[in-house]
Amino acid sequence: KLQLSVLVTTLSMITLNKHNVSAQIKDRYATSVYSFDFQNTNSYASELRFEITIDPDAFISKFEADIDGQLFIGQTKKKETAANEYKEAKKKKENAILISQPHQNIPNI
Repeated sequence: KLQLSVLVTTLSMITLNKHNVSAQIKDRYATSVYSFDFQNTNSYASELRFEITIDPDAFISKFEADIDGQLFIGQTKKKETAANEYKEAKKKKENAILISQPHQNIPNI
């Protein structure tokens, strides 16, 4: 069973142009790929937060994001280190991504 619920919260003009979910099962291991295409129509950088609900037995094994042609490959870091790096990038108006899990099985991206 594959269920996707996305909550997008922003005060600026960011639109979701398209999204796609694909799943593949091989050797009792399921891989789900979530693809989103957001567009910031503001004349300034904006922060976007959204939540994805995943199955209680699932986990994130890989994360990639393409922002303005720059590919971000996810890295596992201590929560404090990741949060500090994200805050510093925001101050410098650099692209950055932070995945956190404030609720069980609902990661914030």
